[in-house]
Amino acid sequence: MARPAVPWAIGSPRPQNVGILAIETYFPSTFVPQEDLELFDGVAQGKYTVGLGQLGLSFCEDREDSGSMAMTALSRLLRRHGLSPRDIGHLQVGTESGLDASKSLKTYLMPLLESGGGDVEGADCIQACYGGTAALLAAAAWVESSAWNGRLAVVLASDSAVYAPGRARATSGAGACAILVGPDAPLALEGPLRGSHFANAYDFYKPSGLFPAVDGPLSLRCYLAGLDRCWERLGLKWMQSRAVEAKGGIAAPSPEPISLIRDVHHVVFHAPYHKLVRKAFARLVYLDACSQACSGAWDGAAAPVTASAADDAAFACTLPEGVDTPSSTPTAGRCGSSEDPLLDGLSIRTDLGEAPRGGEAHEPPSAEASSLPRENSACSSGRGEDPAAGFQGEEENPLLSFVRGEMHPALEREAVARSGLLFDRMVRPSTDVQRLCGNMYTASVWSGLAQLLESEGEALLHRRVLVFSYGSGAGSTLLSLVGREPTSERNALFFSLSALRSQSDIGARLAQRVPRTPLAFVRALARQESVFRAAGWEASEPPLADLAPGTFYLLRVDERFRRLYGQRREVQGEGRA
Repeated sequence: MARPAVPWAIGSPRPQNVGILAIETYFPSTFVPQEDLELFDGVAQGKYTVGLGQLGLSFCEDREDSGSMAMTALSRLLRRHGLSPRDIGHLQVGTESGLDASKSLKTYLMPLLESGGGDVEGADCIQACYGGTAALLAAAAWVESSAWNGRLAVVLASDSAVYAPGRARATSGAGACAILVGPDAPLALEGPLRGSHFANAYDFYKPSGLFPAVDGPLSLRCYLAGLDRCWERLGLKWMQSRAVEAKGGIAAPSPEPISLIRDVHHVVFHAPYHKLVRKAFARLVYLDACSQACSGAWDGAAAPVTASAADDAAFACTLPEGVDTPSSTPTAGRCGSSEDPLLDGLSIRTDLGEAPRGGEAHEPPSAEASSLPRENSACSSGRGEDPAAGFQGEEENPLLSFVRGEMHPALEREAVARSGLLFDRMVRPSTDVQRLCGNMYTASVWSGLAQLLESEGEALLHRRVLVFSYGSGAGSTLLSLVGREPTSERNALFFSLSALRSQSDIGARLAQRVPRTPLAFVRALARQESVFRAAGWEASEPPLADLAPGTFYLLRVDERFRRLYGQRREVQGEGRA
């Protein structure tokens, strides 16, 4: 069913409730079960399925890449929602699997919008796994700006995550998300209510070749420390905004900080692997408990707005005896010792002893291991050097504050155990696609949001969803979305939460995937490595019959390195260049 054209709005009032109108997720039809990969790699049973918490791993054979996946996701978004290329005025792409060192991935997508005349702003954003979020924020800023002309924005996040042979390979994955951004959205960005943190770190980077250089323990600490800082800064903005509301525009101290349990209904995380998501959420629960205790708003029993009796019992978790509150919480200025909580160290003090430096705090035993692997590390910490060498001469090194996102292992285990039921309600509805497809890099966190929409739909109405995005190097943002009912007739009909849920088919497509052997996976990555930046070759796998109708695929790379794509039609084998 065709939608009415997007009205042009030059000279009209500024758009309100800008956010996500729709989201489409694509992942390859080929995958390898993680339990098969455990057997093939000769590791202990449960190493990947329990230790990482992963169930499957999507991967690209040579007919698919970040470009073809982005094309498929964009094509499905336009088709599913009856959009014309003329409706799109901004296209922003996030990827760390670019196809050229100069030519943007966006330009590969422009043939799908060519009938709109090419008047489409935007370009690529590169910041590891954070690029999709950077693209989303840029697209939303365009809609909110004086340059907006009434059309909609589209964000593409597309990546194929691959690693050199070794333990890190189990954290591979592939997929793409296409996100429609505009006003009067069913998932509206909540104004300035977001916190970000950036620093210079060599935890994961791609100096040359197809595979990244990885310092797993450092990357883990950067992820968790980024979460700490983002939660802290979001909390400060929460108090500032509530103070302004309470005083009619006159800033005043807020009597109550944000409460994870009272004020938030769901949290979606960037997911390199599921066990890290589990630990990250437990960390938020602990920091929230400390924050509420500091403010006097928490009496040791956290009561969610819609909690069951079982939840109340599970979440009534007083702080472990002898555990101090962390100095860097949203209320640290009132109950902590730091004069500047934004620069305070992030180590949580406990009676269990200081959390050890390095990666040891996150190295659980046997199959419970959940930190990223250490091999292929070109990071300074792997050679015993200062990972913050670029910040010499400062009285307090800000990078060291960033990388020390540590928690004593015993306290971490306690937090994970006590937050289990809350995790099941607030986080698990967004995790299936992440566990079954692996790390999609820029698309990871947004595939989780798409999964949440399919799982919850209209139940998200008037509910707050926090989204945490992290990209190595390092940058992170924790932002807030609020579910709402669109007020315009067009958006209420086509972009309501219930409509988005009814149109989503993630679960069905996951069930239809074609399992591959670990050997096929290894051969596919060897093929990718052999043709990386090569000219004059033709793609051949997977068989076209394994691609869903409408899927774009790579035909060949010619002698001048130009990539030519086709699209599988309803009739098997039919394609176009």
